[in-house]
Amino acid sequence: MRAAFLTMALALAGGSASAQDYACGAWAPSGTGVDPISALTVGKQMAVVKQGGPATTLRLTRGSLQRKTFAGDDAILIVHGEFRRRADGSPGFGPRVTVQQLRHDPRDPILVQTTCEANR
Repeated sequence: MRAAFLTMALALAGGSASAQDYACGAWAPSGTGVDPISALTVGKQMAVVKQGGPATTLRLTRGSLQRKTFAGDDAILIVHGEFRRRADGSPGFGPRVTVQQLRHDPRDPILVQTTCEANR
């Protein structure tokens, strides 16, 4: 059911054909209280993040061939990766990406980083 929802959400945003799914490791530094990302789908115009609760859809705010920046209500997510052209000709990232997340908190902003591997 969750996979069907993610596919539908990406299709509505025009990115289902070029979406990439990743599994992510633990955040560094540890002990920040930020839930780890259990699933990440990066599409053409949006990302879907599963992180300690229901999946959250983030809109692309800035993109290039090696970096995409997504904004949510309480965080900014930056995905860095090696440019690769996919089988369908669309641009994408390679099998490994680095993800940085800046959590909005006016008193104590939190910046964490992790590495994610493409699901095969």
